[in-house]
Amino acid sequence: VAYWLLQHNVTVMMAACDTFRSGAVEQLRTHARRLQ
Repeated sequence: VAYWLLQHNVTVMMAACDTFRSGAVEQLRTHARRLQ
């Protein structure tokens, strides 16, 4: 979804909501970098 929105010039904000899994923030950061 974020990729499609970025392709259509829409600003996207991503936030990690998984407080149980410590790697969730790093995983989200990795995916966000791939979109750039």
